[in-house]
Amino acid sequence: MVALSEAFTLGTKAGMSPDVLYEVLSESAANSYAMQTRYKNFIAKGNFNPGFSIDLMSKDMGLAVQMAKENGAAAVIGNMAEEIYRISQYIGNGSLDISGVINYYEKIADVKVRS
Repeated sequence: MVALSEAFTLGTKAGMSPDVLYEVLSESAANSYAMQTRYKNFIAKGNFNPGFSIDLMSKDMGLAVQMAKENGAAAVIGNMAEEIYRISQYIGNGSLDISGVINYYEKIADVKVRS
């Protein structure tokens, strides 16, 4: 979700239609279950009622990062994603669906990603 949020925000800020961007990404290696379910049902509609909340994802990411530390494994991207979810909690979005993490990126870029 973090990578998709970055991609959709960047593309929209650069002038692409979010729906066109969705179609392009759907035909590339970027396609994923998260994109297929979260773009159309949540992001495009601005509907961030939780299916799985940012609070829960933040907790799970924290557990995964801790497990990596305990086992001497790298979690560079996991650490970054965990931090983005924690920032999302800090700005008051913890109860939103995980797709609501895009609100953080939209705020920074001063753009809304919607159909």
